[in-house]
Amino acid sequence: MGYIRDDNDKPFFSEKEQLIRAMLAYVPKQGWSLKALQSAALDCSISDAELIFPSSRPYDFVCAAHDLAEHQLRQDLQRLQQQDGWAELPVRQKIALGVRQRLEPWNNERSSLRRAIPIIVQPQHFFHNARCLYETLDKIWRAAGDLSVDHNFYTKRVILASVYIPTIFFWLNDNSKDCENTWIFLEKRIEKALKLGRKLNKPLSGVKSPLASCRMMANLLKATFIKGSMSAKP
Repeated sequence: MGYIRDDNDKPFFSEKEQLIRAMLAYVPKQGWSLKALQSAALDCSISDAELIFPSSRPYDFVCAAHDLAEHQLRQDLQRLQQQDGWAELPVRQKIALGVRQRLEPWNNERSSLRRAIPIIVQPQHFFHNARCLYETLDKIWRAAGDLSVDHNFYTKRVILASVYIPTIFFWLNDNSKDCENTWIFLEKRIEKALKLGRKLNKPLSGVKSPLASCRMMANLLKATFIKGSMSAKP
């Protein structure tokens, strides 16, 4: 389906990365389309772009962009973990840095990413989106040193979803220099999430399986995409 999977067992597909990065320049005007792919292919001198993305569906392009970002996130988190003093940082600071690392490298691509929202919200993609969300949150928590194996493993990821999703919406529309308002918003969301976690500890303790966690994240996605961006307005 043209995805760039963040898989340790498979080499990263450099031509696919080139195409997606080149496409981002054309998406604001041409959308996540075959036309944008063809424009990117010309820039990259890649003649078999339509073989690399055989279906040329907009959602496949968006998924490939997501997988590219996840691949980069894994590398960036590994780099953070190797820095002196990382282990001594408070968990909430590690989480904030992890979320920021996921978004900040793509500050200049937000006009393209905004055009992905109408594609992502299509009902047939809902549970795949929830799985992708779960994978992102899991990377960030693992980099923060989470070793939990009980219900807290899932609870933490659900709570982080309540931070991450509205932060994305705020970031996509943030006009402040270097998105500084987004990082302030992120800190506030983390503080609210910590309070929410303490208040809802008993209900959330029922999240004891990947399926239950996925369902709760799906509900968060639904609340975000259907009812709005959870007040995430710059």
